[in-house]
Amino acid sequence: MLLPLLHSADQSAFQQIDIEEHSEPKLGPTLRLFGVTDNGNSVLANIHGFRPYFFVAAPSGFLNKDLEPLKDTINVSYMMLKLNQADLQGIVGITAVVSCVVLNRRSLWGYKGDEQVPFIKITCTDQKAIPKVRDKSILSNELAFYLP
Repeated sequence: MLLPLLHSADQSAFQQIDIEEHSEPKLGPTLRLFGVTDNGNSVLANIHGFRPYFFVAAPSGFLNKDLEPLKDTINVSYMMLKLNQADLQGIVGITAVVSCVVLNRRSLWGYKGDEQVPFIKITCTDQKAIPKVRDKSILSNELAFYLP
């Protein structure tokens, strides 16, 4: 017999078994983490407010002042892609990218020791926008403006 789990007193440490994306009308994108505690209790943790993101190597010469124009041009390209696909439902006011930030990180491509290089962290509105934003027809065209 499992001991009852007291949310107010017990720690919330658990082993994650599965994760799924969910969208709640009033709360927006939500991650659902399914798991189990050391005692065998099943756990469902709802994470609200998570914004999916990915990194792309920053081109040489890319500056912080280029972040807002990059975000804006990606969003315009995303809207144009949606228009070309005749997916007009809800297109007005919808953006794909919420923010762009330059961060120094270690590259996974080839061993470079502890050397850190600049990457652009692109945060999207939801998981469904990421494949379209990462698509070469959008992202490569927008970053091409910053290549020497």
